Amino acid sequence: MDRPDTVVLAAAKEPSAPLPTVVNLTFPTISLAPTPLFETTAAADQAPHSQREDGFSAAMPDLRRVVATSVNLRAGPGTQFGRLARLTNGTAVSVLRDPGDGWVKVRLAETGRIGWLSERLLTAAAE
Repeated sequence: MDRPDTVVLAAAKEPSAPLPTVVNLTFPTISLAPTPLFETTAAADQAPHSQREDGFSAAMPDLRRVVATSVNLRAGPGTQFGRLARLTNGTAVSVLRDPGDGWVKVRLAETGRIGWLSERLLTAAAE
């Protein structure tokens, strides 16, 4: 079998028309407006406000307590979500979000853990 000692590669044919030297690019406009640091919800917007000394208003925390013997803190708003913890009667929570569907997103006052509880198992905390 004969093998050539030299391999010849064919050169690419030059294009028949020259390529344009100027290219117009269009970039989308982006907004540089500041974004909020915290999530806002309709429930948070409807929370009572108090006037602070510096002139700003701050939302009053929605504090509640568990009113059942044993309550499951869940990973999401429903019994199909896994249990994160078991809470007992009197456990203090702060409501973070109330979408109005019977479940509320809460933060445990003692540990700071966040999860979901059935709203009917809570009552307003006495201050």
